[in-house]
Amino acid sequence: MKKLFLLIILFLGTVAVFAQDSSLVRQQAVKVFIDCQGFCDLQYIKDHVKFVNYVRDAYEAEVYILIVSEEAGNNGERYTLIFEGQKRFKDQNDTLRFFTKADETDDEIRSKLVKYLKIGLTRYVAHSPLAEYLTVKENLPQKQEKKEVSTNWNNWIFKVSANGYGSGQSSIKSYYVSTSFKASRVTNEWIMDFSLRGSKNFSSYQISEDYTYHSVKTNASFNSLIVKSLTDHWSVGAETYAVHSTYSNLDFGFEFKPGVEYNLFPYSESTIHQMRILYVIGPEYYIYIDTTIFNKTRELLWKHKLSLAYEVVKKWGSIDMTLNGSTYLHDFTKNHLSFSTSVNIRVFKGMSVYMSGSVGLVHDQLYLPKGGASLEEILTRQHALATQYRYFFSAGISYTFGDIFNNVVNPRFGNSGGGGFVIYF
Repeated sequence: MKKLFLLIILFLGTVAVFAQDSSLVRQQAVKVFIDCQGFCDLQYIKDHVKFVNYVRDAYEAEVYILIVSEEAGNNGERYTLIFEGQKRFKDQNDTLRFFTKADETDDEIRSKLVKYLKIGLTRYVAHSPLAEYLTVKENLPQKQEKKEVSTNWNNWIFKVSANGYGSGQSSIKSYYVSTSFKASRVTNEWIMDFSLRGSKNFSSYQISEDYTYHSVKTNASFNSLIVKSLTDHWSVGAETYAVHSTYSNLDFGFEFKPGVEYNLFPYSESTIHQMRILYVIGPEYYIYIDTTIFNKTRELLWKHKLSLAYEVVKKWGSIDMTLNGSTYLHDFTKNHLSFSTSVNIRVFKGMSVYMSGSVGLVHDQLYLPKGGASLEEILTRQHALATQYRYFFSAGISYTFGDIFNNVVNPRFGNSGGGGFVIYF
């Protein structure tokens, strides 16, 4: 018994020393903060990249990783991973990029993201105690016969979609169907984008036993955008828009607006920041369903628009602002001015604020029907209503404190991960 007791004591002591040593190595692992703007699967990343420590605050990290996703010409995405070294890795920065295809599944995309995260983190982990536990493995393709790459599609991408829904109860029924077709070709020199959409929304409301109100809204539109790159700062292009909309009193509408755009920063840096100035001018021709408030059944107008857009994504947060102004050339009082913004800023450790919203001054509703709208049409939003302004606003603040590490993944009962304690105001 004494020998058995001594063996147990020795075994427990060995486990304790090993656990302490393992814990020490773990504490010395590289501290990482991943900022992916809310679109990546952080639980999956933590479960498959285990050789670093994940912290919940960017200021605690030794490596700050910003992941940005942009739509690519193949209808897939271009992912940019920006690695910024902090503290002991200060000024050790790197940038990796990869592309996804339109037909890749979410699992394939997140697996590819993990692969590039591991590649980018290797240079930092190589200077940590965990380096001796890592191995590098290559999976080079075997020698194959050369095959010519098919160029039959010449960078063109096509997408067809259709959807619908229905809901109802004893007194209310609603049905919606829509279809769309999209064709696009994106190269370094050209953007060509064409889309065709159509939708119909039918609703019925039983007001009383002998009266049921029916609401029908239809919309069909065609959009095209052709842009030519001139330099890393200048572009020229043209937009075309054709529409039928019962909501906007349009039996048929057509717009054509050529324009020019200047980006203060090079387009090649669009992942990090943009400041674009766009000016377009062109004709608009409308045939109305009902006579408008200006006694028009059809008219040809000229309109120009100036847009200023600013976007920056940094480790302290992101800012996205757009200012639009437009007027009709025959009457400058018929104008539209709007401003929209989205701001997310880390104020200090654990504290962040966010705000989004838009406000617009509306003085160009030339399409409004002269007869106005009935009470039922107003309540069911069947037609656009006269207004002089529009706005939307949301804001919030959050403060997080507690343990800086956040390595554990436990999805039981729908838990989405996280750590520490969060207060929302």
